[in-house]
Amino acid sequence: MENNDKNPIGRLFGCVDYYNLEQLESFNCNMNDIQTKFMTVKALEYAFEKGVFSLSECEIVSKCVRELSKSNNESE
Repeated sequence: MENNDKNPIGRLFGCVDYYNLEQLESFNCNMNDIQTKFMTVKALEYAFEKGVFSLSECEIVSKCVRELSKSNNESE
């Protein structure tokens, strides 16, 4: 049996799949302010989960994520 499901070629920060390089480039070039804030928060959360930051850096990153998330929610 043939699998007709389309599989992504990549996933950005564990949350956004893309299926070809053109789609990735389009997303990158056309992000609006809300999408930019969302992706920034997801990138920071992803890096935090991977242990990229020191303990003192985590405190600052946590504050940034809270502020960006708050301003993103207010924009909706």
